[in-house]
Amino acid sequence: MLSIDASIGGGSIVRIAVPFAIAKKIKLEISNIRINRPKPGLRYQHLIAIQSLCKITDSNLIGGFIGSKNIVIEPGTNYIETDSIKLETAAAISLVYQLFSNYSIMSKNKLKIHFQGGGTHTNWSPNIDYIQNLTIPSLEIFGQYSNFEINQYGFFPKGGARGVFTIENKINNDIIQFDQTKVSPSLKLIALISKSLKTKNVGERIINEFRKYIELGEIKYSDFSYTINYVTTLNPGASITAIQYNKNNYYHGHSVIGSPKITSEDMGMQLYNLIKDNTTNVSLDKFLVDQLLVALVNSKFNSYIISQKLTNHIDGNLKIINELYHQYDRELKIMKIEDGKYKIYSSQIL
Repeated sequence: MLSIDASIGGGSIVRIAVPFAIAKKIKLEISNIRINRPKPGLRYQHLIAIQSLCKITDSNLIGGFIGSKNIVIEPGTNYIETDSIKLETAAAISLVYQLFSNYSIMSKNKLKIHFQGGGTHTNWSPNIDYIQNLTIPSLEIFGQYSNFEINQYGFFPKGGARGVFTIENKINNDIIQFDQTKVSPSLKLIALISKSLKTKNVGERIINEFRKYIELGEIKYSDFSYTINYVTTLNPGASITAIQYNKNNYYHGHSVIGSPKITSEDMGMQLYNLIKDNTTNVSLDKFLVDQLLVALVNSKFNSYIISQKLTNHIDGNLKIINELYHQYDRELKIMKIEDGKYKIYSSQIL
């Protein structure tokens, strides 16, 4: 049995290690899960996703309960493509999706997961607009193709999202390169607002405030567009997401989730400041780098990503990936390059 210590990171360690064990059919013990978090151990969204993956792969989860810091995965031998998940909280759908995405990359199995409940737009996780416009297109370059159909969106605290996502993989034998670019990106804003806030023109006010700062000309874009979507939700909520992209695989995103403590104008200003403070010429934002590491280690050797920073999150995930993949003579190496940036690349262990 393989054993790993998850204390070097958070929930993402579980979202990498559990799919690995099941895809590679290796019995795995994971200890010290989220041990350094304010609420250590498995949270609800981790447990529900793991239980679903175990169900469709006929795998056994030992120690699976909310707050558990130690679990054992006994992989099964069967596999079915479809499952339905019911989430009783506003747990982030995007984090559930990440676990299945990682499993599909590792196993090459197709998946179709229906979900009822949960949040599409929540704090501390990428929202569905980010996933659809940034995560999925960048994973397509590696050969993974996903699709979301959202029947109802969900905000904290009630959640209530409904929909389905599908995942499949195609073999890509190309060397993947997410490098630096000098091409000015396009900018697209996506405002997703509860219908109950439409009379207050929340979406329009967010966009108008943001445009005031853009017109000052500090940041240049080759094209600017926006959409405002008013949708039915169980409780009021608002989200604004900025998508920066260009033809050279430049994918950057930032978002702001509304709350009763901030105005629509505050949301527009906060979004602009996030973009201004994080504008860089590397192809991927730091959050997307983190999400692509599993795809990178499974890609052709010498594929690489340039990262502006080496965050604690990225560093922890790199360590756990290398620990898991060492037995397959694969690893992700890091090279510091100009201006303090980092090149992360797939390599064969010789």
